[in-house]
Amino acid sequence: FESNSVGPANWNNAANWNLIAGVDGDGIPDADDDVIILTGHTRNVNVNSACNNLTIQGTGTVNFPTNTRTLTVNGNLLMNNTASITGASNSRILNVSGTLYVVAGAAADIGGIQVNITGTTTLDGGLTFNSNTGVKTFQSLVTLNAAGSWTSTNITTNNNLIFQNGIFNNGTLFAAGDATFNTNAQSISGTTSVSFANDVTVTGITVTNDLVSPDNVTITIDLQGTGTWTQAVNSLLFIGDDASITNLTAAANPNTVTYNGIGLQNV
Repeated sequence: FESNSVGPANWNNAANWNLIAGVDGDGIPDADDDVIILTGHTRNVNVNSACNNLTIQGTGTVNFPTNTRTLTVNGNLLMNNTASITGASNSRILNVSGTLYVVAGAAADIGGIQVNITGTTTLDGGLTFNSNTGVKTFQSLVTLNAAGSWTSTNITTNNNLIFQNGIFNNGTLFAAGDATFNTNAQSISGTTSVSFANDVTVTGITVTNDLVSPDNVTITIDLQGTGTWTQAVNSLLFIGDDASITNLTAAANPNTVTYNGIGLQNV
C-alpha cells in the first residue's frame, strides 16, 4: 500500500490508500501488508492498526491523534529524509517487531509516544526524540554508523529511555538526556564518545564502558541504580554528580574515572 493524498487522513479509510501490489480484501493495510507513506503525506493512527514493513519517505508523517491507540509493525520500520512520527501520550504506542533503520542523510524525528523496538536499531542518518512524553525501549543493540547521530536530550525522566542490549557508537553524535539500562548485561562501545545530560540508571545488570580514551562516557548528573558499572581497560568515564550505583568496578589497568562536578560529589 501507498498513501495517496497529503491528508492528514485516517489509517482505516480505504480511500486514503493505493494498493500497489497483490490483492487485498478491504483496501486497508493489515498486519501482512507493506506500507509506504509518501513524502508530504500524513496518516493518522485513529484506530488500532498494523502492517508488515513500514517506510516513511521524505517529509511523510505517521501521527497518533488519539490516546489508547497502537500501531504494530510486524516487520521493519525505515525512515528517511525528515520523516516523523508524532503524538502526545504514553498510551499512543508504536511497536516494531523487526528493525528500526534511519537512512544516510536523514534527519528523522519521533515525538511524544511510547516506542518499543524489538529488533536492532541502525542509524546511518540522524534520529531525534523531541519530547519527554512516552517511554522508548530498545530491546536490541543500537548501532550508529559513520554518519549516524542520536539526540534524545529532551528525554529527562528516569525510565523514559531504556536500553536492553547496549550501544555501539561509530557515529557523529550520541547525545542523550536521561537513560536506563536493564534486562541484559550490555556495553557501550565504538569509536565515538557518548554523553548523558541527566542521570544514568543501571538496574540489576552490568554495563561495561568499552570506549577507549580519549573517547568517553560523560554522565552530567548521577550514575545510580541497583546494578554494576564496569570500566574496561583504557576506558574513560566522567561523572558530574553522585555515583550512588550499587557497584562501580574500576579495577582494569589502566582506566580513568573523573568526578568533574562543580560542587560536593558523593561516591
